[in-house]
Amino acid sequence: QEEASTMTYLQEELEKASRKLEQTERKLQVIENTGGEDKDIAVPPRTRLKELNENVEALEFARDLSQAHQEEARESSLVQDARQCVALAQLLTRHPKQDLLYHVFEKEYQPLHRHVRAQLLLNLRQSLRRINYPSNEANNILQEEMDNISEDSATVSSYVIWMTRLQIENEKVQAHVTGVPSVSSKLECVVELCRPIVERVTFHFLQPSEERISSTRIDRLPEWVINYVRENALEGGPWDFVAEISSMLQVEAMMYQFLNEMCLLASYVMVQRKFFRDEKIVGPQSIPTLLSGAVEQLLTFDAYIRDLVVLDAYPQSLSQILVAEDDELWSWFLTSEREWAVSTLFDTPVSLDASPRRISARAELFSALIHSIQSKAALFATSEPYIAEVGVPLCQSFLGAVHESSTELRALLAGQRKLITTEDLEKNLETWMDLINGTHMAAIRLNQGANHKVDHDLARVGRSMDRLRDALVDECATTLVETVIMEKAKLASYLMRCSYMLSVNEPTESNNELSPDLQDSSTVFSTVLRICTDVSSPQDQDNELQSIILFAPMAVRSNITDRVADKFLEVALNAHGMTPDISLSGAKCFYGDAVGLFGAPPLSPLAMRLLDVAKFMTIDPKPFQEMKMALSGLVQPLPSSEPLHFESFSQDGTLLDEAVSMIRAKGYSWIRLEDVLSILNRRNMIITA
Repeated sequence: QEEASTMTYLQEELEKASRKLEQTERKLQVIENTGGEDKDIAVPPRTRLKELNENVEALEFARDLSQAHQEEARESSLVQDARQCVALAQLLTRHPKQDLLYHVFEKEYQPLHRHVRAQLLLNLRQSLRRINYPSNEANNILQEEMDNISEDSATVSSYVIWMTRLQIENEKVQAHVTGVPSVSSKLECVVELCRPIVERVTFHFLQPSEERISSTRIDRLPEWVINYVRENALEGGPWDFVAEISSMLQVEAMMYQFLNEMCLLASYVMVQRKFFRDEKIVGPQSIPTLLSGAVEQLLTFDAYIRDLVVLDAYPQSLSQILVAEDDELWSWFLTSEREWAVSTLFDTPVSLDASPRRISARAELFSALIHSIQSKAALFATSEPYIAEVGVPLCQSFLGAVHESSTELRALLAGQRKLITTEDLEKNLETWMDLINGTHMAAIRLNQGANHKVDHDLARVGRSMDRLRDALVDECATTLVETVIMEKAKLASYLMRCSYMLSVNEPTESNNELSPDLQDSSTVFSTVLRICTDVSSPQDQDNELQSIILFAPMAVRSNITDRVADKFLEVALNAHGMTPDISLSGAKCFYGDAVGLFGAPPLSPLAMRLLDVAKFMTIDPKPFQEMKMALSGLVQPLPSSEPLHFESFSQDGTLLDEAVSMIRAKGYSWIRLEDVLSILNRRNMIITA
């Protein structure tokens, strides 16, 4: 009854003060609006408003404090005391600073907090000792607690939960009362959960005893320490318990700090045992594999830690603490890694024979090595030195190997005196595609890190690899077209004859067969197109791998087709002045050869343009003259035999669009207006002669 009357009194006083505050605020608003002064008020309105506001805040705090006292449990227990302490801290944090708040903080909150913290700490230690934490039996008990968790029970999980809440809220209220920003300290519950693990590790590895080989033998120390920490702290048991509590309380720092303590524990053991300075490990008579194997153990453990959980920040890695921060060991490690990567890339036997996957074996090995290098680099606090000393030299070695392979393939094509056989051509072209696809895969792997600072050096090399890949496509196509098709297959001779064939108006029999001097070129060209078209990726591969496998066939086919088509267009459009006139009979033979050579789809836009040009040259005289007159009528008011020039159409956008529309209406989708004008001007001379 006494508490209820106190609450009633405080509520009445709060309502009175609130009404006075509202009245004063309204009066102040009137004064500000009218610009006058109220002479009846002895105290300035703003001063009175501040006093009333402070009075209201004090009454609100007193009311909330009285209500909190009323809600306190009649039966006291440690968990109830912890709940009361957390609630009081939240109450103090919620209200602005004032004399009464300072008084409650010093006289009521701090003594309660010291008592609850000490009791929780003591009970947690006793509970962990009672269940023999971190034994398998203790892990089973902790799992049962988490399956049926109760914050009000006297269990390890309950103590950990309330210790965490108490520490977090205490940091907030301390910052609020003192005005000093809080600095998150190490969670005490994490320290207590790690303490028994530290004691066991110390016993097994740092207290010498002839009965424990782990405390005396040095060569396998990293392996034993890491395996012990993994099996007793991270694989089930303590880690699962910490992760579940952390997730429930939404306190990621708990997981981070626990993992950090385990990393520091393992590194502490190896520093105390002076592992990386022991004569058996680094001395003149030591076995080199012991040191490299130990570093590999550290890297594997660091990668294991990263895979446990996704955090905003990860603890320092063992490899960072023990290797990267030791200048002498770091220098040795980088040299060793660089030599290992380069030797792995080149000591593995790689044949120039085509791969059934259409990706060179060396490129696949290179991609795997780059993935390994990127993964290792991410484990260090500063990854640039590792990338620069290991990744970049490996890329340079790979680029050199690609250049050497392309030189050898080009020599195989260009070095033969006679026309290459179909079998050798197939083998050579398939190997070219393996090399190009491999370079494409390597560029993709390097460019995947372009948005991450850790991979900026590799991304720069990746852009160079992109340019090399395109250069390989050009080199392959140039060698095949200029050396094999033009020279060995004598396409150059055919094209020289084409100029004469198109210019001379002599009757020519058309039997829908290729010209005899085009047969060898057709054989080589059709073989290239067939090889590029027949390549397909396995259906069980992912989309990225399929796109890599298909890249080279599509790029080589398009490049070679465009180069050969351009050779034919140079003749048809008189690019070198060798075809001043066009005869209908010669145009029909030319069209038949073009269709016979380029007729198999899919074709590039340039090849489709060539077929349109060749077809347009074969139009019968009457429709040909009608097309000439229609286009001439757009730019010449009176009929004229003067040549048509593209500039006459391009100066007026409307005329240009209309002329192109007339051509498209005739079924020519790829030919250009300038091509049409060139043909009209040269065949016109024959017609009007």
